[in-house]
Amino acid sequence: MLVSLFLLSVAALATAIPTWEGLARFDVAELAPKTTAIQVLGSMVNQPSHLCSHNPGQAGNLTFAPTYKQTPSLFTIPGDSGKLWQYINETTILPVTILNTTLYEAAPLQLVLGKQQSRTAKVISGGRWAWRGTMLQFYMGPRTNSGVFFACPTPEGVLGLFMWLSPGQVPAECEIITMHSFAEHIIGEIKKR
Repeated sequence: MLVSLFLLSVAALATAIPTWEGLARFDVAELAPKTTAIQVLGSMVNQPSHLCSHNPGQAGNLTFAPTYKQTPSLFTIPGDSGKLWQYINETTILPVTILNTTLYEAAPLQLVLGKQQSRTAKVISGGRWAWRGTMLQFYMGPRTNSGVFFACPTPEGVLGLFMWLSPGQVPAECEIITMHSFAEHIIGEIKKR
């Protein structure tokens, strides 16, 4: 009886430990110091702004907001995973997902937070996020967005973030932006090279 109770307690404890789909187990103490706010730069960005979701801390379309309106969201690329995650707290980490949409022909890849799927979009699997200097870039095999993203209106009338993995025209209603981190651990990696 006592052994059964002990095994039941261990099983309950194991299911209560937070896990993050697709992310190898990391100690929060290792993960949190490697998080960074991602600053958004571009001609339409006239004040310090950062990457965030439309509803802070929740899954949905990624966008950017002026820093004075809300505390910057924290993101991380843990280890050599090549996956970009938003760190919410010790129990919640949301993946940045790439959707192949039909909204903009010249920039069909939309950035969303979480495993959100729509009826008109397909999740892109594979790919790799990496810092090139202070600039965030996305790679899919030999192709890359070269750190260029587009801020474009969504059907809901808010700005969404899109990209394409080939050089081309800027979509009609969109503006070019880039994303950067000036955190010590990113700058430190640049100095080591």
